Amino acid sequence: NVGGQYVDFKPAAYLLVPPSIFPSGDGVYSFITQIRRRASKFRIIYVAGTDSSNRATGFLLHYGQFRSAWWNVNDVIFGTYAPNSIVSEVYNGSHRVDYVNSRLSSVLKYSGHDNLPSVGYIGKGTSDQNQFNGEMYYLVTSNAALTQVDRKLLEGVGQPTSQP
Repeated sequence: NVGGQYVDFKPAAYLLVPPSIFPSGDGVYSFITQIRRRASKFRIIYVAGTDSSNRATGFLLHYGQFRSAWWNVNDVIFGTYAPNSIVSEVYNGSHRVDYVNSRLSSVLKYSGHDNLPSVGYIGKGTSDQNQFNGEMYYLVTSNAALTQVDRKLLEGVGQPTSQP
């Protein structure tokens, strides 16, 4: 949708992304997304890896709440969906820190993630089940644990530093 500046994931629409876009192993990562609206209760926003315990990195809407998924174990359910929500997660190798609209939502200690490098999907899971069918303004992923300042800038709530 060019006028609205968002991606409208209609049923059966998704994006395929190369393995380098999402983190692998137990590597640090960050993601930030803004969801304009959703059309269903349980839908995957993005995923990479395999459908087995601790072997995937994914983010989805789970019946009105946000869920950061490592698949079947160590999943984190946090925050409540509302239209135009900005959602972020930063994993530094030992803690997953989640934010909704730039407010801290959860801090949980986790490790042992073993995501395999694989093709990723935006708008669906590794199978054709649980497709997103909603509207997203953006999805930012990083193979780095973003600082508070960088996270806030990417969320659009921070102030850029002035140039010398």
